[in-house]
Formats: sequence, structure tokens, C-alpha cells
Amino acid sequence: MNEIDITKFCAPDDVRVYLRQPMRSSHGVIACNGHVLICVQREGAFPEAPESLNKPIEGFGSIVIKDGIRMDDVSLPAITNCSSCGGRGIVFETECEECDGLGEFKHGQHYYSCKECEGEGCMEADTADGANAKPCSKCQGRGEHWMRHAVGNTGFALPYLRMLKELPNCTLHPDGEISAKFQFDGGWGVLMPMRG
Repeated sequence: MNEIDITKFCAPDDVRVYLRQPMRSSHGVIACNGHVLICVQREGAFPEAPESLNKPIEGFGSIVIKDGIRMDDVSLPAITNCSSCGGRGIVFETECEECDGLGEFKHGQHYYSCKECEGEGCMEADTADGANAKPCSKCQGRGEHWMRHAVGNTGFALPYLRMLKELPNCTLHPDGEISAKFQFDGGWGVLMPMRG
């Protein structure tokens, strides 16, 4: 069996630094982006998961579920490209010429937020020429429009359901509007529902 790439379950740009890489917990090695968590048995040196994650991991890890919905049996709609990045998963930015990339400017003794770039210091560019590429914030770099899709009695974000379908023999256990446990050959995880 091929080793599962759990890094795609991380949040590389999150302000919570501990979510940027896999980490070790009492149940195994976990990766989490705040919406989906995966746990596998893996050797190697990983930083310890913070205490704020250990208690929920302990709770979900101890749940034993026998029945569920096989992800192989779940039919998902075709991918709809993100309207912001056109399905690329990245956007191009250039420095704002009005504020020289500072996001603000000084007039007299006062500083004002740049209205051209809305205080960001950069603006979206149409092409990659002279621009910096960064993950699209609207689709979180996945290139897919975030839509809700029902599995059983719960709605989930389509990109996460596609990730679960890639896991070997994955079974999802939806339970209304609370987090759903999933199991697969080699591990388990938890997926938050997508509201509305």
C-alpha cells in the first residue's frame, strides 16, 4: 500500500503555525487544517500536537463506528472552477503603484489606508509577468468553487469530500450538523460539516 500524503490535510498559510505541518499525538501522526483532521500510524520525528488538539483527538479516536457511507459509492458533481483564480489555485499579485506596496500613505501628519489596494499593498494581476504567485484565498489554493454537497444527512465542502474519496476504502459517518468521523485503510479522521 502506498503511503498517504497527509500534508495536503495541513494549512500551510494558517496563522496557527502548528497546523502547517503534520504532528504527533497520542493516537498517531495527525494533519489538520481546522476543518478536516486525519490520523495515521507513521514512524519518524514530528513535533508534538498542542494540548488544544489532543483532547478532541482523544475523544474522536476512541469512537468506534461499524456502519457508514462508503465514499466509493458517493457520486460527486463535476468540478466547478473557482471564479477568482479560474481553477488554477493561484492568483498573481503585483505591488500597488499608488502606495508603493505599503498599503498606506502619509499626507501631512496623518497616515491613510490606500483605497486602490484596500490597504493590502498589492493588487491582483491579470498575468504572471512581473507578479508574485500565491494560493488563491477564495478556494484555498484548490482551484475549485466551494460548494456544499450532502452525504447522508449532512452537507460537506466538495473539495474535502474529493480528498476523502482518494483515501483507500474510506467510510464516512455523517451525523447531522456535527463533525463526522471517517475511517480508511491505515487511519481515521474527522470532517466538519459545511453550514448553509
